[in-house]
Amino acid sequence: MLEAFEAYLREQLGQGHVWVRSGGTRGYVFTDKQPESMAAGHLYEFTFRNPMASRSFELTTRKPHGLGNYPVPILINGRYVTCANGNYLIKLGSVFSFFLDC
Repeated sequence: MLEAFEAYLREQLGQGHVWVRSGGTRGYVFTDKQPESMAAGHLYEFTFRNPMASRSFELTTRKPHGLGNYPVPILINGRYVTCANGNYLIKLGSVFSFFLDC
């Protein structure tokens, strides 16, 4: 899933730098705009050099409801990422890694 997400990031934000900031339980926001300070966000390091999409994602402004305490939604430029099955793309907040799920 990480490779597909990184491919989607490239589709949405291009080949330049990608920055990420944590909004706590509100989500992780990915953008191509550098934050004002390093305390506000950091450069995202891609795992895959040339990621190839294997799943389809879409962006929506609809806020997810009922995710619980640990799942944290993923956003790109302020819009939520949804998976092909209609679920929101999330990072599992209780896992000490970048584990994604739909």
